[in-house]
Amino acid sequence: MTSYRQRVIRADGRTLNIVQHRGHLSYCVTGCCCGRTERGYAEVPIDVYKEEWTRRKIRNEVHLTKGGCLGPCALANVACLVFDGRSVWFHSVNSAWQVRQIFDYIESMLKADRFLKPPTELSEFVFNYYDWDVREPAALTEEIKTQQPSGGIMLLSHADTDLLTLAKAKELLPPELEVNCFSLNALHSEDQMEALLAGELGRAQVIVLRVHGPLSCVPAFTRLRETCVERGQSLVLISGTGELSPEFSQTVNVPADVMETAASYLALGGISNFVELCHFLSDRLLLSGYGYALPTPMPEHGVYLPDMDAATIEDWERSVDPRRPTAAVLFYRAHRMSGNTGFIDGLAQALELSGLNVLCIFTSSLKSMESGKPAAFHWIEGRADVLISTLSFALGEINTGDITEAGEAITSLEQLGIPVIQAIASGMARGAWEGSRRGLNSLDTAI
Repeated sequence: MTSYRQRVIRADGRTLNIVQHRGHLSYCVTGCCCGRTERGYAEVPIDVYKEEWTRRKIRNEVHLTKGGCLGPCALANVACLVFDGRSVWFHSVNSAWQVRQIFDYIESMLKADRFLKPPTELSEFVFNYYDWDVREPAALTEEIKTQQPSGGIMLLSHADTDLLTLAKAKELLPPELEVNCFSLNALHSEDQMEALLAGELGRAQVIVLRVHGPLSCVPAFTRLRETCVERGQSLVLISGTGELSPEFSQTVNVPADVMETAASYLALGGISNFVELCHFLSDRLLLSGYGYALPTPMPEHGVYLPDMDAATIEDWERSVDPRRPTAAVLFYRAHRMSGNTGFIDGLAQALELSGLNVLCIFTSSLKSMESGKPAAFHWIEGRADVLISTLSFALGEINTGDITEAGEAITSLEQLGIPVIQAIASGMARGAWEGSRRGLNSLDTAI
């Protein structure tokens, strides 16, 4: 019999090779009924379970567990066998003979190398505790066919800041305009897409798909597009990276100017632009009459103060203590535009409690240059004694397979002449981080 193993890294970092089993036999012995002779139930033949399991030398193929309540208490002395993904339940296993019959049954399946129905000797003790064999599977495809769009807009995006911005924008939208969103980072399978199409995605008349990468990274994109064509839904395809790839021309029921304008609203960002995006899409594709403002340019870089909408460097200078050293904190403009600044506020507060002035600067990217240096550095030079950067991505172009020379942004960092500390801003849930043996997720770690 071939034995398979799985390489598993334990929470403490130790690597172990775990033997994979064909099956698992569990029997109840410490529940409320099984084996409780004082309550009128038969004794469980505990010793026979262990003896047969050991004698037949199948411990590397089928595991044995003596446990507590397995569930169907009224039947008493219950055992459950899982083999090759199938379950078989036994009740009233009161005698050594029955236990041996169960192990004979297991051995017959191991020899046949496949799942078999229980033998006649055990048939009267077999029952099914689960409803897998009798439940009708959910017919998602039929639900999708019968689902009719009822209006509204649905945004799917890889950028969490898009979803945060839309959540704030919804508070300013008319209550009758239904607007929802879903993270493409949480979409992992075609089954999930089918479930979405049978639910809220199927009800939306306008679907905006903002993809940070090729359309192939969206599970069942073809199914989504086909459904939009069949049901007359509008599908707005937008590249989150600004690439003008021909594949994004697969937009459904959307004029080219609508797609371009929608992309402008999203690229410029900010709550007000997202509000106007929803008004615009509703008016143009749902024929409502809200009216809308054109996309409004938002500053690419600037000073952030939590109690001011449009702070200047002069506003900051009026609030600082010249006797203290200053820490500059860099973060992405997208966080400022979406209102996702809690982590910056927390960092600034901790630095201030440590005796520092804090100069928070948002920027679209350090690749955005002015006068030969990153635009954001014009606020930092001559003011900061240390730079804490929460930015994630490369400062220049990478020469794949060759030597990458230091770019202008790297040189500018050196010219600042102050320590530079990288602070990773992670979207990972705190509970997942605390329980993870790796700490941050793979993307954050790679950065």
